[in-house]
Amino acid sequence: MRFLFISYNFSPEKTGIGKYNGEWAEWLVDKGHSVDVITSYPYYPEWKVHEDYKGKIGYMVERKERFNVFRCPMYIPKGKGGFGRLLSDFSFAATSFFAFLGAILLNKRYDVVVAVSPSMLNGILPTILKRTTGTAFVYHIQDLQLDAAVELGLIKNKMLEKILLYIEKFQLKSSSVVSSISERMRQKIVEKGVSPDNYFMLENWVDTEFIKPGPVEKILELKAELGIPLDRRIILYSGNLGIKQGIEILIDIAGLLKSEEDWLFVVCGDGMAREGLIAEAKRTDLKNILFCPLQSYQRLPQLLQMADIHLIPQKKAAADLVLPSKLSGILSIGGVVIACAEENTELYNIIRQNNIGYTVEPENPSALARTIRHVMKSDTLVVGQNAREFAIKRFGKDLVLSRFGELVYNLVNFREMKGR
Repeated sequence: MRFLFISYNFSPEKTGIGKYNGEWAEWLVDKGHSVDVITSYPYYPEWKVHEDYKGKIGYMVERKERFNVFRCPMYIPKGKGGFGRLLSDFSFAATSFFAFLGAILLNKRYDVVVAVSPSMLNGILPTILKRTTGTAFVYHIQDLQLDAAVELGLIKNKMLEKILLYIEKFQLKSSSVVSSISERMRQKIVEKGVSPDNYFMLENWVDTEFIKPGPVEKILELKAELGIPLDRRIILYSGNLGIKQGIEILIDIAGLLKSEEDWLFVVCGDGMAREGLIAEAKRTDLKNILFCPLQSYQRLPQLLQMADIHLIPQKKAAADLVLPSKLSGILSIGGVVIACAEENTELYNIIRQNNIGYTVEPENPSALARTIRHVMKSDTLVVGQNAREFAIKRFGKDLVLSRFGELVYNLVNFREMKGR
């Protein structure tokens, strides 16, 4: 089958949606399918074009060994405001149209087009293709972008909100199948008018054969390279430093636990909030927090394995609008996670019901500090073992993507049978 992906995130982005899209495309090619991708220049999580692509303007076609990548120019916002994000989304919607035409002219016909949200506007072009040629349209929602923007106060104009809600509804209704990454997201999508029969669960996966416990020597090497004293116990946050993560709490809890001289907070990642965090840590003279650059995927197992505790902070307003993608990697390494999750949210239920970590009320530094103290003094061996087993059974890469392969096979066959 021939697949066309549309998303402004793609490899070589190391984290988030771009990482998953890249692995998804590679998996399909491994299974013998043909894949083309319409995307932007890599910019995430730094929110600036990656060094290898700086200075490039206009459109660019990367003819990789196994698929084609059509890169489009896109406005990249400099701040955290909603207007900049909207401008970014609309700019990609406009520029990707011409790449879309080029891909269609070059390849004539696709069996399946996959649009990944965000951006919530990415479903417009697949809708056109579906209505003109009957191509199957899978609308995969990684993040309920509009809901999150409204809840976080990034969109305040009611007329704009209504327009965006109409666009969202139009795309959802036009798709052959809508997929997302969590049960609570499924519930919200069905509430938006999508039939349960047209929904498919496609959780963020993890390569459990790669992200697994390994030799201690490799961990010691990474610690030495990052300047981490070997006798320190590590409390790790690794990933995007952005607005939905509520990562400002890291400064608060580092301050509350600064008397614990053998504990070190390690913040490994990039994003819009990084410089502000570093400045605040310096202003408050925190000696127990270390900022590291985002590490390569090849070093991820060692980075995750060196942590005694993994933190997943979240804002209350973002609950159930997105399931943190970093969770599957933490579980796969057998890590001990403390997640900021309100009672009865999906993240809370997954962790509590399966005994794979700990939860604490979001945006409550005192409660999080108390939980860290408790976990540091507890025997967490069983929790770590449960986490690893759960990751294999629930988030295994081949397990998840094989279900997707079966879905699109049925979609395409059904379309061909109707055409006869």
